[in-house]
Amino acid sequence: MATEERRRILERRAAFVQAALSAALAGCVEPAPATPAPGPAPAAATGAPIATASPADAGHPSPSASPSAVAGPATALVPGGPEPSASAAPVVVVRVCLSVIRPQLRFPSRRSDLDAATFTMLDEIAAVLRQRPEVRVAVEGHRDTSEPDPTLDERRAEAARSYLVAQGVPAERICPRGFDAERPVAPNTTPEGRAANRRVDFRVLEPDEKCDPAKP
Repeated sequence: MATEERRRILERRAAFVQAALSAALAGCVEPAPATPAPGPAPAAATGAPIATASPADAGHPSPSASPSAVAGPATALVPGGPEPSASAAPVVVVRVCLSVIRPQLRFPSRRSDLDAATFTMLDEIAAVLRQRPEVRVAVEGHRDTSEPDPTLDERRAEAARSYLVAQGVPAERICPRGFDAERPVAPNTTPEGRAANRRVDFRVLEPDEKCDPAKP
């Protein structure tokens, strides 16, 4: 296969994946209410009242509508599943949204600073959390067995937390926690495995789950 043709195929595939992700995220992040078009200028000659279309008449959501009324019921994102309670519904929605975003931060060895390539993903997480203020999230840092700094996992979690706070998510809704190298997702015997284990995961907390920042 010619190099140019292969490049075009890869570009089309990447565009398809991005379009699918954007469509899925549309159900997670509530769009800003559309501004209705201004009504016609009043006719002074007749003195008749001018009927102007309301946002609802124009097919736009009312600015006073609740997020659930605009974005649809929470169960719409989990078809066929049991209807969650009022307190658990936002948790279910955010959990599904995070499964769409599939957030997982990776880090170079012995580093805890965020890569600019991850900012878009973190911005999406922040947007979901800002629109569902009753939901809290655990930010869980990890390191591989070759990294001697015992605070590295916590500093990675704190870096992600600080970014989300800077994007408008209240600090009390984010629970950072370090797990050392105790929860690997791949063997630490290969460079690829160690790279996969140098990470931060995101987990939605249950409504009654307490934030425990202490290491297990």
